Amino acid sequence: MKRSQGLNRAVRVLCWVCTTGANHASKAAHVKATWGRRCDKLIFFSDEEDEDLPAVGIAAPKGRAGLWRKTVQAFIQVHDQFANEFDWFLKADDDTYVIVENLRRLLVLYDPNAAKYLGMQFKKRDLPKGYATGGAGYVLSRGALKKLVTAAFPAPNPHCQLSNLTSDEDVLLGLIDFLQ
Repeated sequence: MKRSQGLNRAVRVLCWVCTTGANHASKAAHVKATWGRRCDKLIFFSDEEDEDLPAVGIAAPKGRAGLWRKTVQAFIQVHDQFANEFDWFLKADDDTYVIVENLRRLLVLYDPNAAKYLGMQFKKRDLPKGYATGGAGYVLSRGALKKLVTAAFPAPNPHCQLSNLTSDEDVLLGLIDFLQ
């Protein structure tokens, strides 16, 4: 017990979960009741605001077409509100299950100020470095989050060209060179 408490203090993890209004009472509620409790902070981003869950509503097209825009906006909000409070930022879907204690054991090996992007690596012919699949979830270090938001999603325009793409969000994140 003491070892895991020390690890919790050493590796501060914010978990943000991508969901939809249709899944608030089912999938998202189960994340909140199970592994989400082990995160230092848990935030749901959805196409609908929900005070009971709670979920932050993000205006984006429904379904996979809006996933990248929702992801960009979520990362911007997480960065703006929490970049200096946490070491690592886990992005997961509402049908993902994470053993947060194991994640912390892995993350303690890395410097959160370096630009680290970790997850289950997939390779594609047109993306030789691969990408971390969003289905399993992926994690960005504080350094990667700051670099992502300030370099790939330049202010003051959070709706930059990159945020208007509609391909799979995990593949698009894999295209960002400095995250490799």
